[in-house]
Amino acid sequence: MIRRTALVIGALAAVASLSSCSTFSRSDAVASVYDQEMSRDQLDQFTDGNTTGDAARLAIGRWLQVAAVGADLGDITTLEELQAAAAEASAELAEPFLGDAEAAYRLGLDGSPSLCLGAVVLAEDTDPQVVIDAMQGGTSLADAAAEWSADPALAEAGGIVADQNGTTCLATDGLNPDVIGQLTDAGAAPGIPVAVQLANSKAVVVIREWEDLAKQEQVAVLPSVQQQVAAEVNARIQNADVFVDSRYGRWDAETGTVVPFTAK
Repeated sequence: MIRRTALVIGALAAVASLSSCSTFSRSDAVASVYDQEMSRDQLDQFTDGNTTGDAARLAIGRWLQVAAVGADLGDITTLEELQAAAAEASAELAEPFLGDAEAAYRLGLDGSPSLCLGAVVLAEDTDPQVVIDAMQGGTSLADAAAEWSADPALAEAGGIVADQNGTTCLATDGLNPDVIGQLTDAGAAPGIPVAVQLANSKAVVVIREWEDLAKQEQVAVLPSVQQQVAAEVNARIQNADVFVDSRYGRWDAETGTVVPFTAK
């Protein structure tokens, strides 16, 4: 049975049902996957010295998950670096599947299932055409937001629109129909800024270009791509040759985590 693991790889949730693991002790290795080993010194750095109990098992489990999908963890010493390595590994795994997502996204309002929007909310006395001309002349979304946005939070975010969960590529059919209608009427397409009227203000809105999207955003455009990447992650983890030092616990195949030997 495939279940979600505890570690989010970039925008993706890794799924795991490991079929190969060991729990005997090996020299200085806390855990290993193929030719990569996690040393006790690394574990100490990951946990800030707390190398027993749940903190150790959490760090070891996360390290195993990321190493199993192909990330090089030789110089990784913090959980923040581990998360960054996970995002990089997931981006590499996603690359073969992104052609379909790019083709769909380039349809824009004519069929893309998701839109990644940028916006510059304007003060009442700002002419939208001034902002549009600047952006069409090469001013970046971030620079336009910094100069003209009347919304400080949006300016700080570089003009990138996100929902309350921080998601920046949103389902097209879930967006405000009035705004979508205005974008359509104005001829909006990826990379073409247009003026819209929001509830209480004017704004210049742009469908961000594919090349400007982070890999995690590109993956999020098409649900089938997310599924393909998740399946690839799962396949790699399933085939991984995993070792865990028995003094820390055992690898749990159902959850993809390191658990105490007393856990069922």
